Amino acid sequence: MKLSFTPFLIFLCLQGFAQTHCGSEQLRQELLKSNPSFRQQENAVEELIYRQTLLPANRDQQSVLTIPVVVHIIHQNGPENLTNAQVIAGIDQLNLRFQNAAPYTDATGTDIGIQFCLASVDPLGNPTTGITRNISPLTDLSQPGSSDLAMKNLNRWDPHLYLNIWIIKNTGSSTVAGYATYPSALASAAGIDGICIQYNYYAHYSLAHEAGHYLGLHHTFHEGCANTNCMLQGDKVCDTPPDASSDNTLACPANSCATEMDDTSGFNPFTSDVNEVPNYMDYTSCPLSFTPGQSARMNASLSQVRYELLQSNGCGQHPGGAIPTAALTFAQACGGTQLINISLNSVGAQWDFNSDGQIDDCGNSFTWNPPATGTYTVTIIAQGFGGQDTTTQTVFAQHYPYQNYPMINGFSGLNLSPVSGGFYSCGGTQVGFQGEPGMAHYQWSTGDTTQNLNLIMSGSTDLIISLITIDSAGLSWTTCYPVSIEARPAPIPPTISIDPNDTVFCTGGTADLLCTYSPIWSSGSLNYSGGNIPNFHNSIYTPTLNAFNLFSLSQTDANGCSASSNTITINAVSSPYPQTIIQAGGYLMYGPGIHFIWYLDGIPIPNSDNSMLLPLQTGCYTVFSWWSGPQACGTFALDTVCFVGINENILTENNVRISPNPVVSETTIRFDKEQKNTIVAVKDALGRELKSTICNGKELKLDMKDNSSGIYFIEIRDENRNVINKKVVIQ
Repeated sequence: MKLSFTPFLIFLCLQGFAQTHCGSEQLRQELLKSNPSFRQQENAVEELIYRQTLLPANRDQQSVLTIPVVVHIIHQNGPENLTNAQVIAGIDQLNLRFQNAAPYTDATGTDIGIQFCLASVDPLGNPTTGITRNISPLTDLSQPGSSDLAMKNLNRWDPHLYLNIWIIKNTGSSTVAGYATYPSALASAAGIDGICIQYNYYAHYSLAHEAGHYLGLHHTFHEGCANTNCMLQGDKVCDTPPDASSDNTLACPANSCATEMDDTSGFNPFTSDVNEVPNYMDYTSCPLSFTPGQSARMNASLSQVRYELLQSNGCGQHPGGAIPTAALTFAQACGGTQLINISLNSVGAQWDFNSDGQIDDCGNSFTWNPPATGTYTVTIIAQGFGGQDTTTQTVFAQHYPYQNYPMINGFSGLNLSPVSGGFYSCGGTQVGFQGEPGMAHYQWSTGDTTQNLNLIMSGSTDLIISLITIDSAGLSWTTCYPVSIEARPAPIPPTISIDPNDTVFCTGGTADLLCTYSPIWSSGSLNYSGGNIPNFHNSIYTPTLNAFNLFSLSQTDANGCSASSNTITINAVSSPYPQTIIQAGGYLMYGPGIHFIWYLDGIPIPNSDNSMLLPLQTGCYTVFSWWSGPQACGTFALDTVCFVGINENILTENNVRISPNPVVSETTIRFDKEQKNTIVAVKDALGRELKSTICNGKELKLDMKDNSSGIYFIEIRDENRNVINKKVVIQ
């Protein structure tokens, strides 16, 4: 497997005078995402360490465990090109810190019983200083195109047999000192296993911090304050108090948790709340020591996971190991070509894919996706306890153009479970997958042989979908990641209906909606025109209606399956906007509406479906109007008009009487009081004045016989031509 990390996403650890940062945990997360098997590997490693640390302590009888170290200096003849003496001094300081020895002695610390030696025997069995040098711009990981793996491929000794430490000029950030990998088979197989550190932090406690990660220690603040079992939570070390702070500017010692006494597992060493210890694995202003619990964990990691380091002859302590005989095999696999180390007496291997002398990958078995399908000369360098061997072989390798080729990335009809992270589909749902076009043959795991696969889920049968194809050249291609689909029952759809007693729907009115959900619904909403009501629970809902209304229910049941109801459409009839009644020329007139019913003292007047009414009786008049559709969607006028005197179809109003009205050929205007120079004018419906005359006295006759049939206005003005009254007459 080939992993690539950009310098700004690196698992970085810095402990210095600036704010501390560390990304070894980020590296762990990158490995978890890059390989589905890493979680199982990590769990197995944790189980080994856990069981080993439960064994009775036997520190007095243990001999010191020694780890062979090779230091690779990647440089461009700058300050990062440390001298041999500086390299040796850095290893000496690392050993003193692991011994808790002067000048790095602390009362809370312990002697770990692990030491580091610069290798004296190289992978070929020849004498060495344990220091290598490579001139390369990859010493600066801030440069575009640089990567951690490319830098490590410049020089790497088998990580099963040596702790590789790379010294570089720049880790990619001014706040980064270095980074390390946790113990795992995947890290060594990926070629990234070891410690990378910036040159100016090499002779520094940062190297002890990274060595702690390399031997299985987490940060003391790993997973925060949770503390019900100190062996399984937090940093999984019992004598480091619960810690949630990664702030290295706090006073030392400090306390960020008060959960020491939560642990009742029997492993808890604390009897009260205590300050965090000045620990190398904390972000602290005083990193001074490791605890006995951390010592036990590092020794368990070394003896159970990185045990091959203890059998290495890197420091001349185990001579006579078997020399491997290099051999490889290969097979077409999903995602490329699987290369397998089958060398005799081999513990690890490195690979050169293009015979240029540069290492391209590391691991005993992995899938290689070449840049193009074709024949390649592959060199394997097999490494064992007694040395290494090399062989070259011609390999036909297939290039996969994208991750899940030949099943085109993407599918339809599937839901992602927020709990398991897998896929599920509900009964009755159609799921669809697509195969790469142009293949000579398709073979889906369901038995279908079409390019694209469409299935209706049964709701009771789980499926695993994969695809094998044969192209026009006869090459076989297999999908890398079959899609597992969990089947879930089809949801019971909700229903919505209108109360049968509701027969009239008016805007501004209401309707009773009967809403029914599935008995196992988890969440749902009532959807209406322009919005929705989430988490709707009512069985009866009475909305206020607009002119056009759409209602439906949607729900998600306890299985996460969604369904929708039928849609109810209600076209509500609008009501006329109520206005006041107009009085003109003895008539009552009303504007809004098409249909009308006039009322006298609350009783409908027969044959009064007109916007105008001539009152013929004393009493109080009002009107009810509507546009169309049911009469129920109507409104009454805002006011009621009352009359106290009716005579000869003459309405008495505002001290002026006009009779007769409607007019035949002449009409008489009578005033209650004597008039002087009062102007009486006749205007047509457009407001044009047709004639006018002067009234002096109480009565005036107007000749109307020359006027055609229609509505006219009698306008009465005083001598100053101010309008004092206006009447309507009908010719």
